[in-house]
Amino acid sequence: MYVSVDSFRMHIHFLKSHFNIISLEELVERLAVGKTVNRCCVLTFDDGWRDNFQYAYPVLKEYGVPATIFLTAGFIGTESWFWPEEVSFCLLKVKNEGASLGVLPGCIQKELREKGVCLESSLEKCTDCVVELLKEKSPTERIDCMRQLKETFGVLSNGKRLLLNWDEVREMEGSGLIEFGSHTMNHTLLDQLPPGEAQGEIGMSRDVIEEKTGKECVSFAYPNGNYTERTITSLEKTGFTVALTTKRGYVTPASTLLELPRVAVHEDVSCSIPLLLWRLVAR
Repeated sequence: MYVSVDSFRMHIHFLKSHFNIISLEELVERLAVGKTVNRCCVLTFDDGWRDNFQYAYPVLKEYGVPATIFLTAGFIGTESWFWPEEVSFCLLKVKNEGASLGVLPGCIQKELREKGVCLESSLEKCTDCVVELLKEKSPTERIDCMRQLKETFGVLSNGKRLLLNWDEVREMEGSGLIEFGSHTMNHTLLDQLPPGEAQGEIGMSRDVIEEKTGKECVSFAYPNGNYTERTITSLEKTGFTVALTTKRGYVTPASTLLELPRVAVHEDVSCSIPLLLWRLVAR
């Protein structure tokens, strides 16, 4: 799930030539007053990756176009990794050492074998499969499986920072081009949490972002696209006015502000103009 710098520059050049690229804030304002959003485009980034600052931000400045980045507040300024990256790191280590699925914890090994997944043939397929099967487990089961996995291959300690820090956040915000929203504290799947914990993930993330940036935080993106009606109620109570899903589609005057659709763009489906057009148009 990445886009190369060259592809991203091509995307921005094309979008700026054919659309009115506006901020998420302006989109909400237009919808509120019934102003048209035809041929408008909003750029958003989830999680708060450091490469947003290193690679995307210079291109956005070059073209003078706005974007919104949704921050996983508890990870910003730390060397913590999301658990899918930890899975990838561990399985890559298995592959490099010439080991087989037999060295993996039982909670993972059994299910992979049942699905006919072979580490020896495809590391990518194996990684994707492990990530998906762990998403389906309860938070407690997932934590236990990750503990077993990291104990088997050692705790990550390479000191590599993958997420933004707050100085980078403030620098981007100071440009006037980048808005910041919430993506929870810990990128938790909100529909799997008890109400109190889900509310804490939502409310604490907003408080941290507002404290660190000095700006009101009113936009939200659902981690992994997981949410329920209860989640929407929590957002309303916390003061969020707009939330983005992972549901594919276009925003229209009839769209619900706390369930806006998006079109996800990755390198494999957007590395040329025809592919990008197909991604934007095809349903």
